[in-house]
Amino acid sequence: MVLAAHLADTHLGYAQYRLWEREDDLYELFSTAYEEALRERVNVIVISGDVFHTPRPPNRAILTFYQQVRRAGEKGVKTLVVAGEHDQLKRRGDVHPLLMLSQITSDVVFIGGTDANTVISQRYVVESNGSRALFYGVNAFPRVMDRVERYKAIFEQVQTAVAKESGRKVLVAHLPIEGLMSTNIEPSVPVDSLPSGFDYYALGHLHIRHISRNKGVLSYPGSLDILSRQEVGEWRRSGKGFYIVDLSREEPEIKKVDLDVRPQFVVEGGKNDVLRELGELLRAVYRKQPIVHIKVSLKKNEEPEFRDKLENLLRKKVLDYRLEVHREDPKLGVAHVPGESWSEAGVISRVYGISEKAALALIRLKDCLSSRSQPDECENEIRDVLLVKDEIQKAQGGA
Repeated sequence: MVLAAHLADTHLGYAQYRLWEREDDLYELFSTAYEEALRERVNVIVISGDVFHTPRPPNRAILTFYQQVRRAGEKGVKTLVVAGEHDQLKRRGDVHPLLMLSQITSDVVFIGGTDANTVISQRYVVESNGSRALFYGVNAFPRVMDRVERYKAIFEQVQTAVAKESGRKVLVAHLPIEGLMSTNIEPSVPVDSLPSGFDYYALGHLHIRHISRNKGVLSYPGSLDILSRQEVGEWRRSGKGFYIVDLSREEPEIKKVDLDVRPQFVVEGGKNDVLRELGELLRAVYRKQPIVHIKVSLKKNEEPEFRDKLENLLRKKVLDYRLEVHREDPKLGVAHVPGESWSEAGVISRVYGISEKAALALIRLKDCLSSRSQPDECENEIRDVLLVKDEIQKAQGGA
């Protein structure tokens, strides 16, 4: 029997809302996930990308990862990793943190390949009690315009290689599958483009849990924690954590492992409804103080009093709260503030009269420049903006 723990999107080093407590939460959950996986006596641990939140993670993120993979390694359990978008290098010639760690300790096996063309040699084989499982890795590609074509080229190579192998076969990859994202915010891979011949597709990128059966078992375990407001509803329905996968069966059998995450809640409505619902939520006792996301409709003159009541109600009971006010105007009614159903690209597209493709290029460049120290680390993003430059200039009446 071959048992695998399937994790994804651990985002070590991320401090949601710049709160150090949130960074600590992720370290705690990662350590707990390893503890639970080893208790299940897994043969291997797989992390499908976005191990770290940035390609230059904090020292504590690196130390936490190293401590846990060593802990597993002492029990003979390897950790297989591929690079997600957040792990991606931006500067040519730099050393990938996951590749570096795989050189420091043999307990980490970087199966994504050192670049986009070396994936075939990066397979890993696990044998246990007469069962055999093969793992192939595919790194994430940046959000460039030809991203899907790049994936397809790699998939063709992988499919050729795996056809020659015997045993249960697992594809470990970090990518978006078409139709699974809540909004069309990036180029996604059609499910029919995935390479055939695999029993289990161990995927990362989608932060909510998803399992479907197409060719083989296609599986996203989701992120270990609630990393955005958009994930709160799904957390309440499906929990957060990872999967234990029995690969020795004819069809992989998946066991869900839930982790005890810091609660987050979304409360919406008029001022009285919001205050009442918050009061009810805060009567419960939580292991960790929750985070609440509040959307409230107010007249302008009501806001000072509402904020005072809110502060008194939440003081010392929540770690943090995020307040989004919808203005009520006697002439216009409630002014809509873009929420979960509005993609950022859609808003920019409508406001500036450009295509969503052009808007996405601008967003990616903005995100890259805000998180990198040098503009030359954003070559792909700059290139994509230049490809739509004429459209943007035309929309703005430029030459």
